[in-house]
Amino acid sequence: MSNIELQLVTGATDTIPSAPKPANNGDIRDPAQYIPRGMSQQDRAALREAALEWAETLGGNMAHMHPTKRPAAVNMNHFLDQEGRDKVFTPGQVDDMQRNLQETPQANDKALDKALVTQFLELIKTDMQGRSAGTVRCYLARNIRSDSPLAGSNWFGVTVDRDSSWYYAIGSFYMSYGARAARARGKTIVAYRLAIYDRYNWDIKPDGVSKAVTVPATVEYALDEDEIAGAAGLEFRPGQPYFEKAGEQYILTDALFGSLVSTGDAQHFDMVGTGSVFYAVFPDAATTSQSAVGSPTTAQHPATASEGDR
Repeated sequence: MSNIELQLVTGATDTIPSAPKPANNGDIRDPAQYIPRGMSQQDRAALREAALEWAETLGGNMAHMHPTKRPAAVNMNHFLDQEGRDKVFTPGQVDDMQRNLQETPQANDKALDKALVTQFLELIKTDMQGRSAGTVRCYLARNIRSDSPLAGSNWFGVTVDRDSSWYYAIGSFYMSYGARAARARGKTIVAYRLAIYDRYNWDIKPDGVSKAVTVPATVEYALDEDEIAGAAGLEFRPGQPYFEKAGEQYILTDALFGSLVSTGDAQHFDMVGTGSVFYAVFPDAATTSQSAVGSPTTAQHPATASEGDR
């Protein structure tokens, strides 16, 4: 069963096309929702002080030195300092995210990605067959999975492995494939690459409850507890404190950090990037197979290609 169909991209054919950003970025409509109506000015000031302390701690030097938390710390700094500008990942970083897609019996996104590349390239190969030498066509993969909320778009949802340093920085994200195919004498040459998109924002569920994250209580070594004391016990919703200590960890609501958007101290932003360019060569049936580079998903795909292949 195919997960994709081809979308022909018209216009310029000198570069590999990229998919437009998703129409819905997931932001809540009104950032004021992060702070309950009727909260006193004194409590608002205490909440702002505590939220800044938490954000600056999680984006601070201690987090930057942690082997798996550094990318998340970099994102927190961007949230605080970059006024909503896009964060652009390098091709090497995108390739690394792709190599670290989750691989579990419940959800094998690594297998999904490999299947997408195989299907995408086979569809391009078929579409280019018989076209005259010099023909150039550009494509995007379109999601036609019936069980996907992204069906009809150019995006596919995936998640990185929990043990990866990218798990805390990006977790789940969208990926898409673009390609440029050219006909030469006796063969089709395809250049293709992965693009990723995610929105860095803080979520409130449809039922009005905030999502939450946990951090180990050892964060106290870097935390100025005087800065958070004034907001201790403040609730986003009845029964849901903005933050609380629970045993050996702290529970931090998304609303805690979202409140910094309400106060103008931080801004949500898009995270984007494109991976390395890879190539597949498909000889025509009547030509010798020696001109082929091999199976695209084993010889060319970044998840399995050797450094020499790059």
